[in-house]
Amino acid sequence: MLARLLPLIVCFLLLWVLPLRSLLRYLENPNKSITIVDTSLVENHNSHNSPLPICDYVRLFSSPLDKGLYVGCGNGRNAFPLLSEGWNLYACDVSNFNIQRAQKYLPQYSDRFEALSCDQAFSYIPEFDYVICSRALVYGSFEESLQRFKILRRRLRPSGILLFQLPAIGTDLWPKWVNYAITEMGSLIVGYNLHSPSKVYLSFTDVCDLLERAGFKICNGPTPYDLPRGEYPGGIVRNWLGVAINNN
Repeated sequence: MLARLLPLIVCFLLLWVLPLRSLLRYLENPNKSITIVDTSLVENHNSHNSPLPICDYVRLFSSPLDKGLYVGCGNGRNAFPLLSEGWNLYACDVSNFNIQRAQKYLPQYSDRFEALSCDQAFSYIPEFDYVICSRALVYGSFEESLQRFKILRRRLRPSGILLFQLPAIGTDLWPKWVNYAITEMGSLIVGYNLHSPSKVYLSFTDVCDLLERAGFKICNGPTPYDLPRGEYPGGIVRNWLGVAINNN
């Protein structure tokens, strides 16, 4: 009889007694913090600083001697390794903090960073052989994003190339969104609060339409690429990767 009851006793201990003891220990010291760890979401310490796949596209479709403009330097995860490898790259960002950090990290290339928008940065260089747009310029609305890419195209020489990594539908959303809309061609526009622009996640049809209406001709891709989001709230980040030519 006892042998038959033993599994039930073990289950009772695991499901009720042990959690209850943990709760009692917490009640004895309510100021003690409780940390819940989901090992599937533990981020590699360097993953947020690791180069994105767009760097491979730069190495494949351009030359170190070509003059390139990187739009949206951010934390430098892509621009820093390319500059260190000898690529003739210039990087801009509207954030003074990002540019100051970049100049401090690579002081020997301080003149290759400017805290200006892509249409104003490095005005002494009229045209670039290629531009890199990695998860930048696509926000607010589809039409606003389209106008930004029309401006970006002006920085390219005729037949110059755009190397792009753009936000794609299928990305797991951050919580606390307040509204959303879906375009006729299937892109997702998500609003979070009144103080920040909406996030735009492009469908395949819309990313093609956006680039073609901006004056580009897509010659490679768009190819979906998923990256794990190590930090909260987990999930994946999906991007469209590809290459387009200045069709002007």
